[in-house]
Amino acid sequence: MADSREDFEAIRQIHTVLVLHFVDGMKQNDIAAALNLSASKVNRLIAQGRKLGMLRIAVESPFQALVDIEKQLIEVARLASAIVTPTVAGSPESTLQQVGRAAANQ
Repeated sequence: MADSREDFEAIRQIHTVLVLHFVDGMKQNDIAAALNLSASKVNRLIAQGRKLGMLRIAVESPFQALVDIEKQLIEVARLASAIVTPTVAGSPESTLQQVGRAAANQ
């Protein structure tokens, strides 16, 4: 029974460290100070959380559809790279300006 209690406490500590670091944005040194742990212990707890599958990072972006189209273009057309840029419905001149800006930034 002691093992399951210790496991529970260990998992709870990992959870706390993961939330403080990835959700609240605290630095590992600050977490260590707040929880009275060494910085290396905090680092190990984060690594354990990753290994146990407790951490999932997702990037939500309004540009994801554009990135997906770029990947498809690269694959289908066998390109080295591709840039897809959003355009505002309107004049061909504004579309050309947007494409020019995207090309200039690469």
